[in-house]
Amino acid sequence: MRSANATFRTRAATRRNLIVDIALPAGLAAFVAVGTHFAAHGQHVYRPVDAGAYALAVVAAGALVWRRRYPVQVMGVVFGATLVYFALGYPAGPIWLPLIVAYFTAAVRGYRLAAAITAAAGFTFFPGSTMCSGTRGRPQPSFSAP
Repeated sequence: MRSANATFRTRAATRRNLIVDIALPAGLAAFVAVGTHFAAHGQHVYRPVDAGAYALAVVAAGALVWRRRYPVQVMGVVFGATLVYFALGYPAGPIWLPLIVAYFTAAVRGYRLAAAITAAAGFTFFPGSTMCSGTRGRPQPSFSAP
């Protein structure tokens, strides 16, 4: 009787984890894509939001499907997609959310060294990504009345 009950609980937990592993990235991908669209309004950036920005946002969020099985690799993919997003000069927005989820998952799963290295790399590369994209030092349009 115990083994049948334990098997049922294991299957229920696996099914619940599968639903969460698919629902979280899907919802996050939709939120990041829509949020990126609205975050771009009023920002003067090097590059306007286009299909590439949405694709990078969906890749970053979509990689989270495998975050439980491959937390370090997923963190690397999400970090790379986020870095490319900012290096291309797209506007700031909710693109950070998938990176936060991947970082948190890796740290909680015990990959603290990889999470620390990723955090250090983020503090090193993300501020410089705006310099590479040409958004720093660029004249900003004036909003004053003529």
